[in-house]
Amino acid sequence: MPMKNSMVCAALCWTLAGLAQAQTAPEAPAAASAADTAASAATTPAPAAATKGTLPKLSIKWQCKEECTANDKVPPLIEEGYAKAAQANGYAVSDSDVAEVTIVEFRQRPPAVRVTLGLFAGKDKLGVKIKYRGKDASADDSSANIIQGMNSLSETVGKRSYEQIVAIFKSTPATGSN
Repeated sequence: MPMKNSMVCAALCWTLAGLAQAQTAPEAPAAASAADTAASAATTPAPAAATKGTLPKLSIKWQCKEECTANDKVPPLIEEGYAKAAQANGYAVSDSDVAEVTIVEFRQRPPAVRVTLGLFAGKDKLGVKIKYRGKDASADDSSANIIQGMNSLSETVGKRSYEQIVAIFKSTPATGSN
């Protein structure tokens, strides 16, 4: 009987190895005709950043109204959400023009508490004030979601910051200062 089990195991291992090799084997590239290449080039849009303009980059600092502990992961996540929204809507993000963004409200539930207690743990909150071209705006959000935490909230605030900055961008002419 032990011989039969080892043979079954060997056959199973051989079969799985063959499947793994088949999945990792590179596929031969399909030959593209000149017509396919031309059609693809015609349907690929031109870079949209050239058509709509350049938005400022964000300069983010912490200044909570109430006591809060700064989380170094939040500013890059806000910037990422902002940049994704800008790119999706045809804007580039400037290297030199700057919008001042101040985090004025921040509350993050510990992840284990968020998942364990859910709504009873309260809400994650994130609020920012934006200063650009002499105008002020704000963007904020809160969430009691047990799955999505501060990463998702930061990206949402980045997208909302984008909306506020676009409104300022469209309503005021560029000057030498923000």
